[in-house]
Amino acid sequence: MFSYVVRRILQSIPILLIVLTLVFIVVRVLPGDPAVAALGDYASKEAVNALREKMGLNAPLWLQYVRFIGAIGRGDLGVSIITGYPVAKQVATVLPHTLLLTMSAIVLGYLFGVPLGISAAVRRNSFVDYFNRVFSLLGLSVPAFYLGILLILLFSIKIPLFPVVGAGEFSNLKDLLRHLFLPALTLGLLMMAYITRMSRSSILNILGEDYVRTAHAKGVAENRVLYKHVLRNAL
Repeated sequence: MFSYVVRRILQSIPILLIVLTLVFIVVRVLPGDPAVAALGDYASKEAVNALREKMGLNAPLWLQYVRFIGAIGRGDLGVSIITGYPVAKQVATVLPHTLLLTMSAIVLGYLFGVPLGISAAVRRNSFVDYFNRVFSLLGLSVPAFYLGILLILLFSIKIPLFPVVGAGEFSNLKDLLRHLFLPALTLGLLMMAYITRMSRSSILNILGEDYVRTAHAKGVAENRVLYKHVLRNAL
């Protein structure tokens, strides 16, 4: 297991370098000057050149790239030209809420997606199966932002139960959960649809295996076959 984790980490390094290189190229190709954006359109040329020198924008591109990669490696994400604060600190400020939202969506997705996938596979071609297939198809087709807007219109505008914006405070659990509900539900429903589809497909494949048919032929109880043989290999 440890060797697998190490191998995956090593394999991700080239991908990370490619992504960082693309980010560097795109930022340099886009029109506009970061120094002008920071100082404003009416800044003097002397002030702009001084800031460009301070930001290292007058250096050769290869040197800018080396400095960029080195700064990322040290965890230095630079300073925002909009707020003037270090980007790393701004990311750290919102990271707890981001992790909470992500974990909440994952929990919702697995908590409901796996049982839905199981019920659809076991009751193949029944109403339950058709309902779950339609649900998963809609979930995979509807964009997250569109679903989020619909939930806001329903539960924040029509029925004012949850706030539209904000993240809530960790010191106030009720306020935190009220702000978390709609975003977590939006992402959780989409993840639930994906997990439902994948669970159903995996279980149907396992149900067709020889050892499952053998267990049925020996008279093993359906629930025992499902939980001991099918789910263990499918999930």
